Amino acid sequence: MRHAERILSDLRKLDAALQDAFAMHYKNGRQAKVGDRVVVLNNGKPMGGVLVEANPGSTSCNGRVIPEPVNAQYVTLSDCIHAEDVEAKTAVTAATS
Repeated sequence: MRHAERILSDLRKLDAALQDAFAMHYKNGRQAKVGDRVVVLNNGKPMGGVLVEANPGSTSCNGRVIPEPVNAQYVTLSDCIHAEDVEAKTAVTAATS
């Protein structure tokens, strides 16, 4: 039984490592998840939207964001920042000003 438990433990560790290795991440390292609100520069201007598709098999144009209010476009997730991170940074900046 101990051998089976050790194998199961090793498989769980391998599964966690694979999940992490294939996870998509934003520019600041935060893990990307479908449904996240994001901010991306679009022709030099910030655009807010919702991540509706992520393709871990590609390093560019690997996510699809629906801008708020509409018109989905493909983006590179490593160029995006989660909207909560932008809001937090804005709050810290406002508090220290």
